[in-house]
Amino acid sequence: MINFNPNYKFADAISKMNFKILSYHTNHTHTFLGFYGYGQNANVFNPFVRMIESHSNFIAFDLPYLDSDETYNKQEFTQFISRICEQKGIGIFSIISYSIGCRYALCLSEKLASKILNLFLIAPDGIQISKIYLIATQSKIGRGLFLGFLKISTPIIFYFLFFQ
Repeated sequence: MINFNPNYKFADAISKMNFKILSYHTNHTHTFLGFYGYGQNANVFNPFVRMIESHSNFIAFDLPYLDSDETYNKQEFTQFISRICEQKGIGIFSIISYSIGCRYALCLSEKLASKILNLFLIAPDGIQISKIYLIATQSKIGRGLFLGFLKISTPIIFYFLFFQ
């Protein structure tokens, strides 16, 4: 489970956090930050990026998820995102998140509300823990079934969200 632990040494986690720039042009004035779901990678946003790349930037973040021991607190996570935005000259941005990535988006909405233009939560999961969520994420069989379902369903979800 994602844990924003106030006692964690953030320097250790920050060195393992990565981001992938899917589309970035200095003449674009708007940027989307993307947080994807468990078992996915930045490529899940490719259909969306193709739609916006002529006018907006897109940065996807690789963050620790359920299978990781990495934890950190909300303030340090927000500082990390703020530093990336500062380095890239991003003042106002939008967030698009899917599944468990919505937790990160909601954290930013609490701490950086004045900088967020739009917040898109697609199929938010794990915000309120259900029995199905626990089965899908806390057992080896559940994780295997869940990851298999994600690999099949993710392209279908984005097709219906953005191309219908």
